[in-house]
Amino acid sequence: MRKSMPKKEVINKILKKVLKEINPKEDVVKKARPFLKELDEALKKLKINAYAFLGGSTAKNTYLEGDYDIDVFVRFNYEEYKDKEQELSNILEKALKKLPKESSKTLKRQNGSRDYFHIKKDKLFFEIVPVLEINNPELAINITDMSPLHVAYVNKACKKNSELNNEIRLTKRFAKSARVYGAETHISGFSGHIIDLLTIYAGSFLKLLELTKKWSKLELENSSIIIDLEKHHKFPKREISKDKQTSPILLVDPVQPYRNAAAALSKEKLEMFIKAATAFLKEPKESFFEIKKLTPKTIREEQKSKQGKLFVLKFVMEDLGKNVTGAIAMKAYEFILKEAKKNDFKILESKFEYSDKKHEALVFYRFKEEVLEEEKELLGPPTKLKKDVAAFKKKHKNKEVYERGTRLFVKTKRIFLEPKKFIKEIIKEKYVSERVKKIEVF
Repeated sequence: MRKSMPKKEVINKILKKVLKEINPKEDVVKKARPFLKELDEALKKLKINAYAFLGGSTAKNTYLEGDYDIDVFVRFNYEEYKDKEQELSNILEKALKKLPKESSKTLKRQNGSRDYFHIKKDKLFFEIVPVLEINNPELAINITDMSPLHVAYVNKACKKNSELNNEIRLTKRFAKSARVYGAETHISGFSGHIIDLLTIYAGSFLKLLELTKKWSKLELENSSIIIDLEKHHKFPKREISKDKQTSPILLVDPVQPYRNAAAALSKEKLEMFIKAATAFLKEPKESFFEIKKLTPKTIREEQKSKQGKLFVLKFVMEDLGKNVTGAIAMKAYEFILKEAKKNDFKILESKFEYSDKKHEALVFYRFKEEVLEEEKELLGPPTKLKKDVAAFKKKHKNKEVYERGTRLFVKTKRIFLEPKKFIKEIIKEKYVSERVKKIEVF
């Protein structure tokens, strides 16, 4: 009988194979340089005291194979532009319009805390962000001003440990496969910055997964997990403002000590990451690094063994920028959840996933399969509150109001008795139809 391979060897074999697949086959930095040169020339022509700076995972050499999304920060001279900070986007837009036609024809402005821009060129997708050039974090006016300093921090850490670039790649791919990657409001997951810092803190991808064993035993409320890489504070909870401590991890930003870098991370996404980490360590498989495309068919396949009535919807959105569009789609999704509860339906499970490239959200709701009674009892005010009693009776003057104990009650007819009719009608509601361009039901 063939002896099974020790788990450690199995894991190492899997990670080696995954790294071979996710390590870039092309030098994206080299491919991006001509665009940065074009941009610098446009800035110079307009006598704008700024320069293009490569940022994000491309600059940190932590990008994945096939990832052609490139962050470019245009760093404006601090002394000259600090008082014109709100004009940076408009100034940058003028320079971008001066780029060769091949680049400028795809220019799109996106809404943000400081507006930024998208340009597609030669299969590359550039996100261009205006920032003030600072070296002192205290001078930052907008959080984006800090981004080049984050790049420098990660590069310094990777210089000390040459394995870190690949370890960060593994963490990122694992998080993407677990569907917890992305800091946008509609995702509330792990940003690239969080991935970088947690991997640096742990020392490797595997050590980070091992750390989650400890995390899973903690009550993930009010920042139970505290990480201060540079040991800026003796007591981080005293130093970080309370409104930034609602996330399950308090991750002190190493270059901005009074900021919780994980403030946007939700408890749900951290629990999903911990669950995936636990499952991988228990039974390691390559599938934990596969990014499975979510489709109505795959959703139905995943849900077929579960009880309840499943409804799968696709929201087709107007492109208002990935952060804005995704947030609008999320509001429509949450509205349907809220209205279902208001109409006494029990949702057993629901899910939202947004694709910023397609400007579509795929959502599902799994209802408890039941037919509600035609009438429901509404609770009224206590009988001793005369004014409230009068108002309640006036509101329900055509119905029989009755007393039970010390309260008033009334029976009213339900609008929806079963989920199918509810879904059919709720997607026509103004709140949904004004936000969603088109809805497909599967």
